[in-house]
Amino acid sequence: MNKEKIAILGGGVGALSAAYALTKVPGWQDRYDITVYQTGWRLGGKGASSRRHFNGAWRIEEHGPHIWFGFYFNAFRIISEAYDYCQEHNLTPESPFQSWTDAFHPKRDGTFMEYVGRCWRPWVVSMPDRSGSPLEPGDPHIWSHILDAIGLLLDWHDVVEERVAGNATNKRSSGWASAVAKIYARVTAFFGQPVPRPQGESLLHKAHAIAKAPQMHPRARPSGFASLLVRLGQWLLKHLVKAFRNRLRRDIDHLLEEHADLRHFWEMLDIGATSIYGLLADGVLSKGYDAIEGIDFSRWLEKHGCTEYWSPPIHGIYDSGAHYENGKAAPAGKPNVRPASANLAAGTAVQALLRMFAGYSGAFSYKMQAGMGETVFTPLYLALKHLGVKFAFFHRTMALGLSHDRTNVDTVQMEVQAKVRGGAEAYEALMDPIGGIRCWPAAPLYGQLEDGAELERSGVDLEGSDSVEPRRIRTLSRGNRFGTRIRSALEANGSRRQHRADPICPALGNADIRAIMRRGQSARGGGLCRTVLNLAGHESGAGARGMARFCRGTEHPLLCRSTGRNPRRAAFG
Repeated sequence: MNKEKIAILGGGVGALSAAYALTKVPGWQDRYDITVYQTGWRLGGKGASSRRHFNGAWRIEEHGPHIWFGFYFNAFRIISEAYDYCQEHNLTPESPFQSWTDAFHPKRDGTFMEYVGRCWRPWVVSMPDRSGSPLEPGDPHIWSHILDAIGLLLDWHDVVEERVAGNATNKRSSGWASAVAKIYARVTAFFGQPVPRPQGESLLHKAHAIAKAPQMHPRARPSGFASLLVRLGQWLLKHLVKAFRNRLRRDIDHLLEEHADLRHFWEMLDIGATSIYGLLADGVLSKGYDAIEGIDFSRWLEKHGCTEYWSPPIHGIYDSGAHYENGKAAPAGKPNVRPASANLAAGTAVQALLRMFAGYSGAFSYKMQAGMGETVFTPLYLALKHLGVKFAFFHRTMALGLSHDRTNVDTVQMEVQAKVRGGAEAYEALMDPIGGIRCWPAAPLYGQLEDGAELERSGVDLEGSDSVEPRRIRTLSRGNRFGTRIRSALEANGSRRQHRADPICPALGNADIRAIMRRGQSARGGGLCRTVLNLAGHESGAGARGMARFCRGTEHPLLCRSTGRNPRRAAFG
């Protein structure tokens, strides 16, 4: 039987996740011939790292210290299985990293930087451990995240009360919201659906009690009068959270300027309470996160009454993902002023924050104990290669060609940057172990390349846009045993979005993306090759988001780059 050829363009986390998922298909060795085509000499994309000998030591070079958050359940599952495979087959016998727990250590805090008095000051946020591990995802439903988020806000509120020694009395039960909450508890008890007793006197405790009632979870799907009680409970929960936020601000406003730690907790409470209120007010429970994707996150917070819509935690999120139109961040010396270019989809941002702060298992985050290339891409590369996945380094994708009717990818054109002795797939990409760790070199291993010495002297940047002369072009053609099956993060997200063509294929700007995806889902044609195109950068959102869906069971993805301008989606594990 002829194997179906699969070309994966690029070697970032989305690409290797796709390759790994395909190797989980029963009997895949008899069905698929998988090749990963990678520019230059190393895998990793944005997560690539290398070692360079400097001042007598092998120095790690990468973008910076990398962590994975405790809600990266798919990522941890894959990397855990990769480490187990390497250990089982003795692929890294000398490595100190024999399991994922060796390579990733818990990190329970994060640091924001705030600009106060014309200087930058660290703001450390510590997060408690939760039950389980990142291999054990909890309930992914938004309601469970909201419930856990209210619990976290209660913990922060307890700290606020301790700091002000009882002067802030959000415990007061006066007010219409508190009165309605008491009436609601009596009504639900009368009809056999009681609300748990609040564990405190604050409005937030009352909101937490309502949210914990089993009938409030959307999966309960009550009917009749019970459904009416649930809708009333959601309405009351929304207003209790809002009233809690407003009252707390009045209680402690006079203390915030002189007490930085109190101000920090207030800002987190303000952002958290506003996010919960906004989700309920905008009907996200029934409509999904797409209901608020059309508005920028900070402006969405401002719309719902948040006074700290551009505090360090918020603009830190924008800075970390470069969520600014055309890269125009806040002007120098004015980091506390929201720039007009700030652009981050509210639905994506809130979903990420809920998962990050209320949806993790185990520790809040996990810090890699070496470069990301060594802790993540080395075990994946070794496991995939041992399984039979092929790697063709020094293949830079130049262009994609669409069919005449723009419903299929007809050609993939690549520049062969260097010829490997023994064939394109014979390149051994890793250095000799350093401290037992298999590492990626900072430059190609020229000894494995034809004319390697000459190529080294030329100084050509094989990870940049430089071309090697004379240029060698390799074209994969659908008419030459090359078929396509296409899925996209655009389709997976369930809605049409404005998208800008990637320079790798300008024709995609006017192509019928949905027609291409339908063709990919339904047509096997006569081709023997499926294309898996990973054109998405880590920050663009299509790669990580699409691959998360793929790893949850979507059969065959093709990831098209999604670069919709308004607003920008974030990527998260």
